[in-house]
Amino acid sequence: MKMKTVLLIVLVLLAGITAFAQTQEGLSIEEYTRIIQRNPNDAEAYFYRGVAHIQSGNIDQAIADYTQSIRINPNNATAF
Repeated sequence: MKMKTVLLIVLVLLAGITAFAQTQEGLSIEEYTRIIQRNPNDAEAYFYRGVAHIQSGNIDQAIADYTQSIRINPNNATAF
């Protein structure tokens, strides 16, 4: 993959996370975890918990949550 493509992907991801943080009241990781425990097939809860993990600096857990979100909803382009 070309470096320009990787950079573009990173910039788009960061822009999306920033927009989420600025436009919505994000829940805590614990709150998203409770939602997931109630409904383990909630792709959005996994995605937004991934966003919360990114904001807290836990990249590995964010990737795991994004991956689970994609498994549940392969059409979730944002999670990619």
